[in-house]
Amino acid sequence: MVSGYEEVIGAAQNWEAFSSAHGLAIKPSPPAVRNLPVEADSPEQRAYKRLVNPYFTPAAVARFEQPTRELVTRLIDDFIDAGSCEFMDAFARPLPGGPVSAGWDCTRGSRTFSGSGASSRRAAV
Repeated sequence: MVSGYEEVIGAAQNWEAFSSAHGLAIKPSPPAVRNLPVEADSPEQRAYKRLVNPYFTPAAVARFEQPTRELVTRLIDDFIDAGSCEFMDAFARPLPGGPVSAGWDCTRGSRTFSGSGASSRRAAV
């Protein structure tokens, strides 16, 4: 197990010794569908990353900043008065899809991720 910063960097850069190609589970199991490019090693991973990298440049993701800030505010506003929450259910799971959905003007349940209608009370973001 690696735990120090230098060890982690070394492991991340040594794909031959620390492969991701067999999945991310501790107990290996054959996945039905590979999670690419995460479950690939160089040089295969580089080919996939070259395909997706243009969509993750600062200019490409800039349009998601405001909807992301508004979604984070709404998610925090949903539990801030309680003083605590089940983090995965209340924040971590809804967050990743929200900004992308905002670009597509999609909805999730009763919450619209269109970047409009932010709560009047603002959480620190």
